[in-house]
Amino acid sequence: MLKKIILTVFILSAFCVFSQNTFKISGKVLEKSSQAPLESATIYLTTVKDSTIVDYTISDKNGNFTLIAKKTDNPINFKISYNGYKNFTKTLDNILQENNLGTIELVENANQLDEILLKGEIPPIRIKKDTLEFNAGSFKVNQDANVEALLKQLPGVEIDEAGKITVNGKEVNNILVNGKPFFGKDGKIATQNLPADMIDKVQITDTKTKSEELSGDASSSNESTINLTIQEDKNKGLFGKAMAGKGSDDRYESSLLFNYFKDVQKISILGSSNNINSVGFSMDEIFDNMGGGRNNSIWTNDDGSFGVNGRQFGGGNGITQSNMIGINYADELLNKKVDTNGSYYFNNATTKNKNRTNRTNLLPTGTAQTNSESVSKNDVNGHNISFDFEIKLDSLSTIYYTPSFNKGNSKNSFTRNSATFNEANSLQNDNFTDNFTDSESTNFANNFYFSKRFLKKGRNINFSFDTNNDSNKSDTKTINNTIFYQSGNAN
Repeated sequence: MLKKIILTVFILSAFCVFSQNTFKISGKVLEKSSQAPLESATIYLTTVKDSTIVDYTISDKNGNFTLIAKKTDNPINFKISYNGYKNFTKTLDNILQENNLGTIELVENANQLDEILLKGEIPPIRIKKDTLEFNAGSFKVNQDANVEALLKQLPGVEIDEAGKITVNGKEVNNILVNGKPFFGKDGKIATQNLPADMIDKVQITDTKTKSEELSGDASSSNESTINLTIQEDKNKGLFGKAMAGKGSDDRYESSLLFNYFKDVQKISILGSSNNINSVGFSMDEIFDNMGGGRNNSIWTNDDGSFGVNGRQFGGGNGITQSNMIGINYADELLNKKVDTNGSYYFNNATTKNKNRTNRTNLLPTGTAQTNSESVSKNDVNGHNISFDFEIKLDSLSTIYYTPSFNKGNSKNSFTRNSATFNEANSLQNDNFTDNFTDSESTNFANNFYFSKRFLKKGRNINFSFDTNNDSNKSDTKTINNTIFYQSGNAN
């Protein structure tokens, strides 16, 4: 009972502290001439000092809004943006109490056509129907920052230590560049390698299935998609980065990312090679490019090693040498009737370990000394090919076809010799172990989807066909031989 009372007091205290440090800013947004409420107007706060975004919200169907703002003694700009209307700005001296701003009337902007601002400030945040859009240029990052650093500056976006991205509590499972995958839809190669200064907009929507996307239905997912749009003047030409280093004991590390962008055509090549127990890119990137993302069979071990689809990588024991190369191609073909995206990815990881152990066992009858030596080698190879084809038969009919092929091979060998001696240094037993496993797995999958919309709104017909073919083969040899000498004869 006492614990419950203490817990209740703690929760109430925390709520009171939170309430004392936050205040509500409320009001109503109307169209001036008609006095009609404006739904989904973007309401946001920025600092007067450097225009940093503090918080944001949108108005409801009646034009009402409530913004929970943190307490501050500093002046804050209160702003409202709505497409087709002039921006509203009001400077608040501080946020130290509740503030009802009453009715705010927006005036139509005659200089604004089709969501293009001809004059005035570009809002840092826009909400268009089901899309939350951030203007990347409104958020300050270092000159050499990557997209991940930019995302960390956006309100409501969080990235944990494992690289998982959430937006307002929803996990991000798709990351696109100009609406297309970049080395896997849920990969992190784009966020960790593309420079932030080439991004124009960061668009966040609820993730849709292909059926929902083509039919125009609302999303049924509780996950989000991030689409990175590239600035028009930077969506062409060559760019990339390369890194190489060498250290003692012949240790080395290298990686590169090369991109050629020309409007809708994109070619990207990545590579990595090292022998410092690094997979070259992040583990998330490997998961995303091993043939289909997080739905694969993935596990981690206590020694730091991990496996994907039956293939084990590295670990805390031994030295791992890894090599990777991948290519991604995207384009619109046949007068833009065929939207295609494809990638090939090869990875190799070889882990070698030599171990020598001298162990003394303290027993009630005396001591025993065991000496052992072991050698292990783990060699993993993987090939992954995937394509997306979206074929527009006409303005109402679309075929979506996604074939993929994955092949992996893993060879594991382990040998050990050990011997145990008593206090008199007499041989008690010796052991020889020799294990070898050769595993091979292949997967070929197809997804075919046809969608046709009819002229009458809400009517459509869909057809889908999926195949998945798996083949797994494993050959194992195990030899384990122990000889005992206590009786005076080998047994």
